[in-house]
Amino acid sequence: VKRSQDYCTNHRQNGQVCLMVIELGIDLRFYNEVRIYITKAEHTSDLLSNDSEFASKLAAASALVSLSESHYADAALKFASLSSELTNQFNSVLSAEDIALYGGLLGLASLDRQSLQSSLLDSTKFKGRLELVPPLRDALRHYVRAEYKPCLSLLSSLLPQLRLDIHLASHIDTLMEMIRHRCIIQYFIPYNTASIVTMAQTFGMEMEEMEATLVKLIGEGRMSGRPRIDSLRKMVSTESVRNTERRKRREMEGKVKKMGETFVRETEGM
Repeated sequence: VKRSQDYCTNHRQNGQVCLMVIELGIDLRFYNEVRIYITKAEHTSDLLSNDSEFASKLAAASALVSLSESHYADAALKFASLSSELTNQFNSVLSAEDIALYGGLLGLASLDRQSLQSSLLDSTKFKGRLELVPPLRDALRHYVRAEYKPCLSLLSSLLPQLRLDIHLASHIDTLMEMIRHRCIIQYFIPYNTASIVTMAQTFGMEMEEMEATLVKLIGEGRMSGRPRIDSLRKMVSTESVRNTERRKRREMEGKVKKMGETFVRETEGM
């Protein structure tokens, strides 16, 4: 197929050959080749400005490349920005339902609530697509309303389908973990103290699993308020205002002391 470019006599033919190579590269998972030919098509063809369908197909292929590289936020925004006119014209690679599924799921895993609302749920380009996947549409709505248990329950109902998807299968466990972690982090923000037992029930998890997840999130510094876990009482609590002020004062004193010691050493060395 690549050699066909040697016989192309105009930009349109060259662009179509690039698109054929892109489709084959996606089928074979040669995403480096896909990226190269997307760039070639963008720079050697006038179809981008004259053929909106061609431009949309290149954008969809670019979104799949971002997904393959685990650039989930970038992929989500690319899927969300695809023209609503692209439905099943590219079904050798992905269908209209796939676009909705990928954009919505990747958005849940990587975009904040405001971006989800503006880029997916309220987007004139994307909100119509979500009607093709009602469970995902409802999961997104539950998430932006902070209704995390029904959100995760709906996503779990999609798991058998997602595990069979050729583009998502290798990413689905990571994506589900990212979504669950985001839900837990968002859930805890309004509280100073929360029961681990209640959180486990809310998210449909075993208490030990919830506690281990909280330990991981706190250790990674992803939960606000520097929370601590009381394993005896099964509670997680944020640092009090007084303790926060004391900690910041100690940290400042340590920085000042270190700066003073550095200044003395440099002065003595002159």
